[in-house]
Amino acid sequence: MNLIDEWPERDRPWATRYMVAVSQPEVSSAAIDARTRELISALREADTPADALFGDPGEIAEEDVRVLGTNEEAVSASEGGGARQGLNFIGTALTFLGVSSALVMLTRGVWRMDVELGPLCIVFGILGAAIAANLAWTLFVAGRTGWTLVVGAGGLAFMAGCIWFAATVGPGHLLIAGVPFWVLMIGMTLPGVLVLLVARLVPRRPLRAAWADDQWLRRFRGAMRSQGLSGELAREHERSVRAGIDEGEGGYYAEFGHPVVLARSLAMDDNPAAIRRWRWSSSFQVAVPLLMCVLVSFSESFGAWRSPAMIFLFVSGMVTAYTSWRHRPEVRQR
Repeated sequence: MNLIDEWPERDRPWATRYMVAVSQPEVSSAAIDARTRELISALREADTPADALFGDPGEIAEEDVRVLGTNEEAVSASEGGGARQGLNFIGTALTFLGVSSALVMLTRGVWRMDVELGPLCIVFGILGAAIAANLAWTLFVAGRTGWTLVVGAGGLAFMAGCIWFAATVGPGHLLIAGVPFWVLMIGMTLPGVLVLLVARLVPRRPLRAAWADDQWLRRFRGAMRSQGLSGELAREHERSVRAGIDEGEGGYYAEFGHPVVLARSLAMDDNPAAIRRWRWSSSFQVAVPLLMCVLVSFSESFGAWRSPAMIFLFVSGMVTAYTSWRHRPEVRQR
């Protein structure tokens, strides 16, 4: 049952804003459900509107994220997302591309469009590169620097191959002529919606629980780098971990748990590390769509699809830049 339906009708807008704000990767669904039921019970006992009893939903959610969030859940959501995380990204990209393309065609009065092979290949190339970039970033955050380079290079190679094929085919290679606007809109939007629905059915994988000591240390080093810890501080933490295992019993996993969880917990209160993470993630997420937008602008084989693709990529970059700037970490004086 949807928990929003359990709120009094007058408080459902407040509850919706709260649920959106509190639904962060580090907070488990069980914790959110339990906290939401506590709020509903308090609301019924007080018989007072939620905004008067609790205040701003964003502030309440921010405090609950600090209290209820755990590093284990955040890492589990990132590493354990697996296919679900990839499908969510693919579905969102396809849906956004379909909607933005439909809006552009509406504003330009385009009611029919020819589908050509060259532009279609470039669209697939851009989507493939964007998906690879998202996966590469996920691997980087997980401390898998080697696989990050492999996936990133593979995405660039795939996009380059699609562009080369489109240039070889050239413009005018018609697949379907005069496709009606409403058919194109459904064809561009429906696949993304279906992928998002499938993603909801994919279960989360549990975190890895068996580690050889050399594998654990290698992932721990990579995770500390991806969390933004300085080289000097990372070496100090590694020395402490090695000293701790010398005094304890069992392997590194038995003593310290998951390496990425430990690295994340060590970086949580490190302000320079938080600033580095913000700079890296913001630069990456903004640069990828803007660079692709520039690439599309120089491509002659895009035809009528050039404007929708450029708008989709440019808007993605600008929205990401605005969102990242609003959530930038504060610089704390030492």
